[in-house]
Amino acid sequence: MGRSKCTRLLGHARRMRATPTTSEAILWEALRGSQVGVMFRRQVVIGPYIVDFCAPSVRLVVEVDGGYHSAGRGQTSGEIGRLSGWGTPCCGCPRRW
Repeated sequence: MGRSKCTRLLGHARRMRATPTTSEAILWEALRGSQVGVMFRRQVVIGPYIVDFCAPSVRLVVEVDGGYHSAGRGQTSGEIGRLSGWGTPCCGCPRRW
């Protein structure tokens, strides 16, 4: 991945952190500050993807459906499959809120 693409992804991830979807905001309140025993980060760039939540210490990725996922982005299942293929456990959370 080129430097300019990486810079664009980092900027986009920063904007996404500033304007989370309702589902992401609710889940973040439960995950933030190591409340579940492991530290999570949100809107993390991993390769060519921006994942919703990542716990680097246990190499876990959590993707939340809804919001921009359902508004034309539609890449969640493909991202989860590719990240899982790289040895990163992933789980997708359907939007319930």
